[in-house]
Amino acid sequence: MNLGEILIYLNPLLILSAIYFGYGIINKRGANNERNFDSLLYLILGNHTFLLLLLAYYFLMTNLKFEYVSSYSSDELGFGYKLAGVWAGRDGTLLIWSWATILTLVLERSFHKEKCMQRDITSIIGTILLLSLCIIQLYINPFEMNETVPDKGNSLNQLLLSPYMIIHPPIVFISYGMIVLLYASAMAFLITEDKNWNDTIKRWGRVSWIGM
Repeated sequence: MNLGEILIYLNPLLILSAIYFGYGIINKRGANNERNFDSLLYLILGNHTFLLLLLAYYFLMTNLKFEYVSSYSSDELGFGYKLAGVWAGRDGTLLIWSWATILTLVLERSFHKEKCMQRDITSIIGTILLLSLCIIQLYINPFEMNETVPDKGNSLNQLLLSPYMIIHPPIVFISYGMIVLLYASAMAFLITEDKNWNDTIKRWGRVSWIGM
């Protein structure tokens, strides 16, 4: 098992720990629970960021030991198209979606500093949704190794050799991450009926709409 796979498997464990402390916030409102919850969110964000950078590095180096890299990259591609290989398949785009989701959750807790039930339940529901994405990632893992290392990568599909391929998919999946927070906030509102959710919806709804 390589470093990428270890970190992919670590994500659900970190998220389950965060959900545990999040549940403690709702029931006990303890300072330790909130501090641990926030710390774990930052740790999950750091892990996702490192995974994305690691995957991008393997693509830029055309490391054909990895099945995902050999499927969507080759030595003949330029820098931009090698990087675009990261989000050319479902494995990489799911990783971007998960990264955008945890980034949005962390930023929302930073923007919404007022401690209230709406904020905490939104964060917990968002974390549960993130857990589902990370469990799926276990089965479509971009760090799986080839049994036999090919001499040459498959490169990108000719239809994807466009400058728009470099910018369009990451923008769309970052917007998907914001939409996860919108859903979580709406579900939290149904529970709390706290109108503080209006600021969250306006903040992320507008930005995600532009990205879509």
